[in-house]
Order: sequence, then C-alpha cells, then structure tokens
Amino acid sequence: MFFKKAKRIKKLEAQVADLKLDQDYLLHELNFHMEVEDEDKDNEPDHSEPCHCGGTMTPMYDEHPNWIKFCTTCDERKEM
Repeated sequence: MFFKKAKRIKKLEAQVADLKLDQDYLLHELNFHMEVEDEDKDNEPDHSEPCHCGGTMTPMYDEHPNWIKFCTTCDERKEM
C-alpha cells in the first residue's frame, strides 16, 4: 500500500512539474505578445484632436479612425 502511494505521489509531482513548465511557457508567450502589441501601438499615428471643452476628440472605432470622433470629457460627437 505504501509503495502505491509513493508511486502515485511521484507521478503527481511529475505532473505538477510539467504544469509549471507549461505555465512558465504560457506566461513567456503572453509577455512576448503584449510587448509586440505595445510596439504596434507606438507606431500607430495619433488620430485624436483637442475639443472646445478642453477634452480630447478620440476616434470611436479603431478600424475607421477618421469616421466618428467623440470627446472624452463632454461626450460631443463629430462625424467626418
């Protein structure tokens, strides 16, 4: 009985070690992709412009930055 439990414990410890490696790999991949996305965002042009209230007119849709803009302060909308 003791040997079965010891064998089961070793098997579970090996599975935990595998999961730890998988977790480390996934965290590494996630960090890598987040860095790539941050670099892409840095390369994008800024389509915002000042609003009359002092806020910022920001594009409503990332895919169409010049279509509709809204103010982050007064919620005014402007169609281009």
